[in-house]
Formats: sequence, C-alpha cells, structure tokens
Amino acid sequence: MPRHIQKNRKRRRKRRGGPVYSLLSLALIGAAVTLAVGVFFKVTRIEVEGSTIYAPADIVAASGLKEGDNLFFLRKSAAIRAIFDQFPYVEQVRLRRRLPGAIVIEITERVSVGMVPHGGAFWMIDDSGKLLEKITVHTAVPKPVVKGITLLSPALGDDMALPQNERERLRPALTLLLSLHWRSLSALVSEIDVSRLDQITLEYENRLHVILGTADDIDIKLAFMEESIKKLPAGARGSLDLARAGEKIASYLPASVPSEAPNEAGTESDETDRADTAETPAAEGPESPAA
Repeated sequence: MPRHIQKNRKRRRKRRGGPVYSLLSLALIGAAVTLAVGVFFKVTRIEVEGSTIYAPADIVAASGLKEGDNLFFLRKSAAIRAIFDQFPYVEQVRLRRRLPGAIVIEITERVSVGMVPHGGAFWMIDDSGKLLEKITVHTAVPKPVVKGITLLSPALGDDMALPQNERERLRPALTLLLSLHWRSLSALVSEIDVSRLDQITLEYENRLHVILGTADDIDIKLAFMEESIKKLPAGARGSLDLARAGEKIASYLPASVPSEAPNEAGTESDETDRADTAETPAAEGPESPAA
C-alpha cells in the first residue's frame, strides 16, 4: 500500500480519537478537583460573631451547619432562613469562609426600644414594630411602656398588628421610642402615652409628667426637655409642658404639697398659688418654684 495512503488513515484515526481523549481528560481532571475539594476543604470549626443575646451554640444548632460539611457546598440560604425563624432579635445574618476550614456566622441584632402591654404581660419591640420577646415583669427591663396602643394576636417575631383606629399612633410612638433610645433616655422614661396624638406625654423618672404635644420635632423637644430639667430643683416633681419647645418655652407646674393644716374653707390647697408661677419666658427655660 502506498505510503501516502497509510499516513492519511493514521491521521483519520487520530482525529476520531482526539475528542474522546479530551473528554476523558476533562472527566479525570473534574474528578480529581472534586476529590480534592471534598478531602481538603471540610469545615473544621464554626464560629459565631456579634451575638450577645443568644448563645453561639444555639445559633450553630439552628443553622444546621456541622463540622465535616464541605466549605464550598454549604446550604447558605437554608441556614440563614433557619436562624431568622428561631431568633427574633436577629436582624441580619452573613455566612463567610475563613480558610483553611472555618465558617463564620456574623449576626447583627435588633435593639429593643420599648414594650407594649398585652394580657398581663409585656412585648418588647424594636424601632420597626417587630415583636421581639414576651416578658412578665416590665421593671426587669429599663424600657418605656407604650400606652395608647392595643396589640392584636401578638406572636413572637411578627410585626405589631393594631386596631384600625389606632394604626396612626404607631409611627409617632416608634419615632419617640427611637429618639429616646439614641439620646440614652430610655432607662429614665418609664412610660409614653400616644392615646392623643395632639397631647403625647411621657413619665420621666416617675416624678415628672412631660407634655410633648404632637410628634413634630420630637428631637428638638427631647433636647429642650433635658435642658429644662437641668434648671429645675433637684428631684423636682410635677408636670413640664414642652408643647412650645420650638419657641423655647417650657411651662413647669410643681406637684401639689398637702398643707399641714387645711385653710378655713377646708377645700383649697397651695396648688393654685403654685400654678400661677408655672409659665416661663421664651429664652429662659423652666422657672423654679416660687420661694
């Protein structure tokens, strides 16, 4: 057989075998990579960062992640969803690898800003109105109690549901609670009342009844409240009207002090006399009780 015919046949056999060899090579390389990933990239430890409310072990257990899992084939979405479902205080979850063999669960927590009474208990809420926790003794947590809001069928992790006629009170209440939190006043305010949106009030240190008026300019009113309280006598008790805080006007009415002996009519106390001195000038803050 002529040589040139033999060479052509060999070339055809090589062309036919080329794709097969390439596919086999790719399959072998893929199997080698998969084997290497399975052997050398296993989870050897799971760390939790940012969780101050829940125990790290509980977070790990809820995630379903385990040592020995493959670092590159984790069910991240399922793990994150499971953590959200079980822990209402968790606001954000992030999973990241820390080579050679660690998985880090990063937690960002919600912050409670107040509590709402319901059925003899109290529900902790954050600034978005999410129900974070149910407690039985409100004095155990130094947060304001919200009056003027009625919870409907509260459940852990749900957003607050209110009657139709109270829904407009939610945003002012949350705004006030958040402002108190950022000004580090939450522990000093035992209660806020949004029953009337034109006459929002709060109780300061259980000794001052503070009238804020509407929810407009809440931050300005709270700043003026702090400024005004500093000008009052230490431990002063009574009411402080800040509805005109924008004009730098505060009106302080001391609590009535029962007289040692009743007056001749037996019906009046010194409260009326004290009330006459309650209005304070625009730029001077609250006036101290008359001597």
